[in-house]
Amino acid sequence: MKKIILLFGVFLFTLSLNSNIVSASDDLFVDGDYISRDPITNKYSSDWSHLDTSENLQLQKEVREYFSQLNNIGIQSESRQLNLEHDLEDLNKRIDDFLSLIDPEIAAYNSQESNLITPMSSYGLPGIDQTLVKIYEGRLHLAIGNLTPSNIATAIQNSNAARDHGIRYAENNNFYSNGKLITWENAADALRHFAWNYMNSNDFGVAKAKTTGDIHELALIALKYVNNDVSTAQLCKFNMSCMEAAAIQKTINNSNLAKTNITAFNNIFDNASVMDLINNAKGRQAYSQGNATYSVPFNRMLASGELVKALSGVNSTVRNNAWVEYK
Repeated sequence: MKKIILLFGVFLFTLSLNSNIVSASDDLFVDGDYISRDPITNKYSSDWSHLDTSENLQLQKEVREYFSQLNNIGIQSESRQLNLEHDLEDLNKRIDDFLSLIDPEIAAYNSQESNLITPMSSYGLPGIDQTLVKIYEGRLHLAIGNLTPSNIATAIQNSNAARDHGIRYAENNNFYSNGKLITWENAADALRHFAWNYMNSNDFGVAKAKTTGDIHELALIALKYVNNDVSTAQLCKFNMSCMEAAAIQKTINNSNLAKTNITAFNNIFDNASVMDLINNAKGRQAYSQGNATYSVPFNRMLASGELVKALSGVNSTVRNNAWVEYK
């Protein structure tokens, strides 16, 4: 009798332990899509087609021509640097006006006049000026890529929505450290990138969603160059417009090089960006597989280990997979 009672006690303990394990795992799962499609358009984003004007398309053409010229000539002398500043004055004003129509955060940022550099605390980690990254994303989209002005607006709106879901998810799962909410290098970070790429794939196709995901990581690299490329900063006499243009052009050149071989890829993308590139690709894959929501495939891929939740999860195999997706 004692033996039966003992065995029953062991059974209950084991059941309790297994239940706790499942519960702990379930805590990381998303209980449903936080962002819903419009029931009429079936899109996550608003209709931005009014931005595809001849004026904005002309702006896009001029930005591409400018960076093509910059790539051919470069910032080689003080006279070229002065011409660069003159050429950029009107162009940057028009770019800022365009981006301000899309995002209130960008509009507020552009209303502040500042030519100061804000040093990054760490590449890919908190401390990055997220609004400035969005501005660089917009400039890169105008300079390269396959998105129309309305697509660019859609990508930015979906990015903000996916960020909000990531924050909500982090709060629900108590991702706090010393009283500060942590949304980086954890499942909330993975969700943000996964959901964003799923939403973009739904709204304007997988190919353009890939462009958007890649350009987000390139914008982080451009910010890195602005803050750390001392030789170019000196040549530009620390003029922010000049430095930003040079950083974007350098980013474009290195991006093209990174597609040719993994060594070049590894030289410009750190572990944080590799983690994001993988999670971006999984979001697009989930949409391509015909999933009606992003939460269900996210939960499945999170449980199977297909998503990267931490920088420690980036190894040579993950890097190679990211490069294959990127090129």
